[in-house]
Amino acid sequence: MNILSKVRIISNKLGIHYYSRKVGIIGVPFDKGQKKEGVARGPETIRAANLVDKLKILDLDVRDYGDVHYNMNNMNDIKNMSHLGHVASCMNNLSEQIRQVLRDGRQVLTIGGDHSLSIGTIDGHVKEKQDVAVIWVDAHADLNTNKTSESGNVHGMPVALLTSELADYWPYLPGMDWQMPIEAIHLMEEISRTHRLNAIDLVEVNPQIGNEQDVKMTVQAAIHIIQAALGYSRRGLKVPEGVTDMPLQTFH
Repeated sequence: MNILSKVRIISNKLGIHYYSRKVGIIGVPFDKGQKKEGVARGPETIRAANLVDKLKILDLDVRDYGDVHYNMNNMNDIKNMSHLGHVASCMNNLSEQIRQVLRDGRQVLTIGGDHSLSIGTIDGHVKEKQDVAVIWVDAHADLNTNKTSESGNVHGMPVALLTSELADYWPYLPGMDWQMPIEAIHLMEEISRTHRLNAIDLVEVNPQIGNEQDVKMTVQAAIHIIQAALGYSRRGLKVPEGVTDMPLQTFH
């Protein structure tokens, strides 16, 4: 009889319910956050060392969701941010995959890859769970922006990208709209749940300011805020008739 079986027997006798933990594995063979080759092979190398079997020995319910893939969208370069198109596209897909694993009721184990991955992993957790805490274990704070980085490597910028207090220190980043703060939508969702909303004023949408893309994003943000105020929720509740898709980002 192994130790885990003994723990179950003791737990049952004491009236303690024992539940196996569920884990979801995501591989991200991504190395564009820095300039050294090799880290993209991390997921395959760690899997080849029988990771799944070794986790199952711990009596974990393990599901491997495979690797995150992406198609890079063409976008304008940002000064002193290497491979922004790759980072934006991959981290967006990773964020969505993180959310799926969490919705499946599993803890998430993400295997990289370089540590720009935290842009996608933390973003996905925040969007799904909202109230989260992060323990950042690193030799560096990773608080660089494109104005302070000596290398231009995005793997030194995740915390700065994820911290709302530094939002004003960034230029507009093409392809990173999905990662923008969502306070406005969250506020509208909470107001909608009170069932006490009688009127909405949405003002200051000016199509004569900015370029075509700026106008499009502003109009989309306005619509998303209205949808949230009138009952759309990102928490798996019933979607109002006629509302079929709503991106998760909005803007200040």
